[in-house]
Amino acid sequence: MTHLAGHLGVLDHLNPAALAGAALRSGAGLAALPPAVTGALAMTHLAAASPADRRGLRELGSWRIGGAAPVASAMPPYDGPAAPWTVRWAALPPHAPHLTLAGLNVPMRSLQALIRHADGRKLLVGAGDAGVVRAWDLHTGLETAPALRGDPREGAQWALAPLRGPDGTDRIAAAGVDRMLRFWDVLTGRPVAPAYSLPGDAVRAMVPFAERLAIGDLQGRLWLFDPAEGRESRCRTGHHGPVQGMAVFKQPGSGAERLVTVDAKGWALVWRADRGRRETEWRAHDQGAHAVTAFTDPEDGVVLATAGGDGTVRLWDPRGRRELGRLTGHEGPVYAVTAFTDPEDGVVLATAGGDGTVRLWDPRGRSATGQPTVPPHPVRALAEAADPAHGGVLYVAYADGGVARLGVADGAALDVPDPDSDVLALASLSPPEGGTLLATAHKDGTVRIDDTLIGGGERSHDAVWAGQEGKAVRGQRNHKIGPSKRIGGTVPGKSLGKPVPPYRLPPTLPTPAAPVQFLAGLRLAGERPAFAGLTATGELHWWDAHNGAFLGHTATGLPAPFTAMTAISLGATDALVVVGEGGHHVWWSVSPEGPWNPLFPGKSGRFAATAAVHGPTEAHRALVTVGREGELGVWDRTGTRLLHTVRLGLRSHALTGLGDGGIAVGTQDGIVVLDLDPSAWVDVGDSDSEEADRGGTVLVESADRPSDVAREW
Repeated sequence: MTHLAGHLGVLDHLNPAALAGAALRSGAGLAALPPAVTGALAMTHLAAASPADRRGLRELGSWRIGGAAPVASAMPPYDGPAAPWTVRWAALPPHAPHLTLAGLNVPMRSLQALIRHADGRKLLVGAGDAGVVRAWDLHTGLETAPALRGDPREGAQWALAPLRGPDGTDRIAAAGVDRMLRFWDVLTGRPVAPAYSLPGDAVRAMVPFAERLAIGDLQGRLWLFDPAEGRESRCRTGHHGPVQGMAVFKQPGSGAERLVTVDAKGWALVWRADRGRRETEWRAHDQGAHAVTAFTDPEDGVVLATAGGDGTVRLWDPRGRRELGRLTGHEGPVYAVTAFTDPEDGVVLATAGGDGTVRLWDPRGRSATGQPTVPPHPVRALAEAADPAHGGVLYVAYADGGVARLGVADGAALDVPDPDSDVLALASLSPPEGGTLLATAHKDGTVRIDDTLIGGGERSHDAVWAGQEGKAVRGQRNHKIGPSKRIGGTVPGKSLGKPVPPYRLPPTLPTPAAPVQFLAGLRLAGERPAFAGLTATGELHWWDAHNGAFLGHTATGLPAPFTAMTAISLGATDALVVVGEGGHHVWWSVSPEGPWNPLFPGKSGRFAATAAVHGPTEAHRALVTVGREGELGVWDRTGTRLLHTVRLGLRSHALTGLGDGGIAVGTQDGIVVLDLDPSAWVDVGDSDSEEADRGGTVLVESADRPSDVAREW
């Protein structure tokens, strides 16, 4: 594995499944592998689609594992073919080293590791929806055959427990939504013994305990079931919600067994076999806990691992109810976790999540603090600004309203987000005379424009504006920016320059019913710079970018909810692009007044945002979209032909094109900046596509014919 890290082109050429199997057979702990290898292993479920994407995904995985850039001096020169996209930098919380064992269409709801005594093979067994139970060989990483399947009419299998049959054969017990307890022979994959109809509600958790099966259901009840006699006993209550996971551990010293359960409210409870009341409890997750497992750590003794709806696996000391660390990396809730011991690697954790992946973790690589580093919050909006001092600045608006600045070239933090700010949206604009203007929308309904051109000297004057209650407020004078000042003399999250002056709406036009949620900077006819703001109800307002004068207002008629608005260059003017209907449709217009034309026709799915990226020539310009689940799409410049897609494995919310040809993606965890080469996909000879030749509704300067949105969609 160390040799592969010195030949990155070879590493990216390898089949991802073969690489995972080699890592398992190598005997090296995941935390001991080189960053390039752990980055590739973490993204194997995504890299299988296209070999051209493997370099970028491997780099993204390395950023996610390390939380920082690999040391440049330690990175060998790349010895593979040129890649169409690479990772420039990322600001993401670090994840523990892990290996993605499988990417499935059906999420696994339960996992159990067991040794098949017939041949000594160690298996990982997972139960999921549609009555499917699957198994993987933990030595090779390959799925074993046959899969353990019941009748197609059987419901989801949510709980698994390993058992030994009367004849010594290995069995696996499974139960789920239909309240039936079934048994399979692990060697043959066939059902054995009669199925039992269990009392109560759907079963969510099950584990061998005190020579019986401990079973928990959706009503929060816990009881012990004797498979030999086919009856249950000792129903216990006390959970705060449905029982969703359970495990057994032994008390240090006495060796007495304890049962630990977790519920949908996020509580962990510890039980004794001879008592009907819980021994202790604590809140393990705020968004609910789905599973729990126990293992022994040489330093910490007994450790519990809980899987939560917040996408984390948290490690606990059950004696002091103290959190020891946490593992992050799943794209959504974690439904299952189990621990097993490897002779060479020690303890390994296996998890399964709502993203359909099954992953293996080295718990020794857990975060020491258990908390993400930078950035601390999900990203709401992004905007680029030119800055002579830093060569380019990326403004970032977080979901809590804070705004921070990062260097476009390397992601260096230029300031810290203000926790008391109230920014909902931001946008930047480069006017013809140079510099950059910045606009922000705030929770109180106001829109503010920074009236100082970056590098353009002083443009000071008073401005009066009206808030939602009509109260007039006088803005402050801005002064010439010195070398040590922030861009525009602003403080992130605070008042960013001059508020928009007051405007009087005609009596027939309603007052904005909601604050502006999205902003875009654009050039109107005659290259007049302006900022446009879109509310949650589809009202569009636009103002002169220089003096804040109100220029117009319209009801777009586009269906909410909206997820993004941006401007894309069309020669001497810009087109506004709006992502609406919860991300299912996109519209564009060469004028804020409309008409609005559909973009990306025939494309299903949910878009989060769209942007434009520039290639070596104007003919290589492409449009880029990102979906809620991190699917990045590259389109031709007319928006009619999808050229390439790749899954980034990050829940995404924002997207902006950068002046140097890159793109910045705002995600649930932070920011990723990619360098794209559109010429790898764009066919210059057919860049406008057949649709454009037929005069269809495409994103070109002449395609501005009326379009009745209500009729077409």
